[in-house]
Amino acid sequence: MIKIMITDRISSLPIAIAEKKGFFEELGLDIDLRSCIDYKGIFSLLESGRIDAGELPTLLYVHDCFLKKSKVKRLYKGLYLSHSKLSFYSRNFFEPSDVLVNKTFTIPVPSELSIERFFTEKFVENFFPGKMPKLRFVELPYYLMENQLRKATTLGMSGDSNFYPFLNKFQNFEDVENKPNSYDNNSIPESFANTLFVFGGQFVSKFPSESDKILRAIRKAIKYLNEISKNEIDELSTDFNLNHFYPSYRIGEFKQILLANKLDKSRIFSVKGNASNIHSLIQDFFFRTIKKQISLEEINGILQFDEIWQAIDNTEASPVRTFNFKNPGAEYQYSPTLVNYRKQNYTRHLITDAISISLDILEGNIHSRLNVDETLRIDNRVKIHINNMLDYWNAEIFKLNERIIELENFNSILEIKLDRSSVNLQYSEERYRYLFEFSREALIIVDADSGALLESNLQFRLMSGYSRMDLSRMKIDDLVGGQKLSTSLYFKNERSDSMLHIPDGEIILRDGNRLGVDISINSMLVSPKKRYQIIIKDNRERIESERAKHEFISNISHELRSPMTNIRGYFELLSNDSLIRSKPENSEMLSIIDKNIKRLSFLIENLLKIERNQDESEAESMEEFDPAIVIEDVMHMNSHLSNEKDISITADLERGHLIKGIRFEFSQIVSNLYINAIKYTEHGFVKLSLKSDSKWIRFTVTDSGYGIPDKFKSSVFDRFFRIPSESNRKIGGTGLGLSIVKSLVEKMGAELKFQSEEGKGSSFEVEIQK
Repeated sequence: MIKIMITDRISSLPIAIAEKKGFFEELGLDIDLRSCIDYKGIFSLLESGRIDAGELPTLLYVHDCFLKKSKVKRLYKGLYLSHSKLSFYSRNFFEPSDVLVNKTFTIPVPSELSIERFFTEKFVENFFPGKMPKLRFVELPYYLMENQLRKATTLGMSGDSNFYPFLNKFQNFEDVENKPNSYDNNSIPESFANTLFVFGGQFVSKFPSESDKILRAIRKAIKYLNEISKNEIDELSTDFNLNHFYPSYRIGEFKQILLANKLDKSRIFSVKGNASNIHSLIQDFFFRTIKKQISLEEINGILQFDEIWQAIDNTEASPVRTFNFKNPGAEYQYSPTLVNYRKQNYTRHLITDAISISLDILEGNIHSRLNVDETLRIDNRVKIHINNMLDYWNAEIFKLNERIIELENFNSILEIKLDRSSVNLQYSEERYRYLFEFSREALIIVDADSGALLESNLQFRLMSGYSRMDLSRMKIDDLVGGQKLSTSLYFKNERSDSMLHIPDGEIILRDGNRLGVDISINSMLVSPKKRYQIIIKDNRERIESERAKHEFISNISHELRSPMTNIRGYFELLSNDSLIRSKPENSEMLSIIDKNIKRLSFLIENLLKIERNQDESEAESMEEFDPAIVIEDVMHMNSHLSNEKDISITADLERGHLIKGIRFEFSQIVSNLYINAIKYTEHGFVKLSLKSDSKWIRFTVTDSGYGIPDKFKSSVFDRFFRIPSESNRKIGGTGLGLSIVKSLVEKMGAELKFQSEEGKGSSFEVEIQK
């Protein structure tokens, strides 16, 4: 298996594409592709022979060539991978006078020996013609660079926005007058070959044919990236495992890089390039480090790829690859000779083992340990301590890994629950939208702040004639003719479940006509804004129904008045007859008849009174009276009703309490509750109670009758409502009794409460405040 290591920067994309698209497998290569966060680790692993090939900065390779004195090569160049059009970026645009020259500024770079580092030095040298500020270069992984660039201690950084998409958020110094422009004319203007694919020396010498095949696969990947279509970009972005190779990049950034490479004539990914444009950047630095002036010919000699290009241009791979470098720069590609470290002293032996184990850990083998024996040599004792530290760190790593696995499992559970919640929420939204759209009520949704019509259902659009497009341009005040709903809608201090009813309103239809409606407004909180759901009902049917009821009651009242007048006349004639009044039993019957005639006349008048207006002022005079006396009179007048049934009537009445009101209306309340209790009780009891405390006088009527089913409890006070049952049909009635009771109780300022259980009886209580 061939080990290749790349960084987590997108500059290594051709290698990752070759592995993803199977270009290595097509040539019979078994590749183990791994990722590392920095170039130093790759360089150390290549130098020690732990990996076979990898990605390095171009200038790191050049620097290594000039420093080596041995004639044994340890690194072999392969191909260019990526090219950058560099520019300098900073948090804000600044002038040279804005920067303190005696202050040290941090510059993030991918490597100390990278194009970005030298470009920054040249930019600062040209931008500050006088004294330059102090710079401190810090090698950082990709995912930390943006945070570092935002710090006040960072002057800026050099980079290509294609490779560092976050740079688009910062100030670009590309257009400043004194930017570094001392580049030679070449085939890639103002573009730098910033990364290189290199082989380890041992691998090339042992496996020349495999080296040739690797270069062919990478060259095919670069050709694929240069010819990729828009559809293939979308497909590759979806299929490519970014989390594995480039966890810090997003899919959108990945697409942007691929698209930029396709449109850019200079090609972000290319095997060819002219290295002469880096000479002006590195000559000063190399002079300071190796005390030698580097010529352009020497750099071109080191980075001469013609022989490799010609070899891989052949149709078939060479059975045997021999890398011969005859150019001037070849003599500098040397590596140190092998040393027999076992013949050295213990310190050299310990250092060698420490380097070996550090490379093991860097390669991912965290369980590697130093070999120890039972001797008391100082190096052996140090090895024991190092192994103890490694064991401790491994134990901590194991705990962290276990915790990570636990958190990942917990996260998976949360993601499953979130997915379920999302599905349920989506289902709820779809169900709500279906119910809203096809509701039999005409509904609209209004924005609480602007009054704009946000949504409407099918029933409303059929009623009004408007389309969705028409309503999207309207406000509620445009729809409701002649009355501003803004003052009614925008009540900021109301609860979120508050409701407002506006009867007898109007809406303007699409054809300009007006339609009478009842409007119900219900507020609902839809974070972060408030909305109103408005129900609009055509009130023509309601008005017609009320008119028919009023006409019916008026006719009934008129029809009842005529016989009542005759009854009243004949009763007065009989009551004035001295012979009839002379008998004591007749006098009591005449008194009962008189009270019931008055009560029946009042009921007839009350029917019309309820229909006209319950809130109209009445001419009856208010008086103070004892409610116990009124209750006793009602019981006496209706005593004959209980004689026909097996019912026991009991009364517990406290006398001496006075209430202010209309005596006859209170007697009507008592009569309706008392007569209902007797009517709906076949056997058992009816109890009347009048009690008082410091605040309330409570009148209660309790029976053991039929009771009221739960589903009808909300309707018993409605006018003309009667519980649909066979027993009720036999008993008869108009369904006005409890409605009249409720109306008169509210008029008195009292409260009416009731409890009932089907088959066990009912209890009605009137609470009158003292």
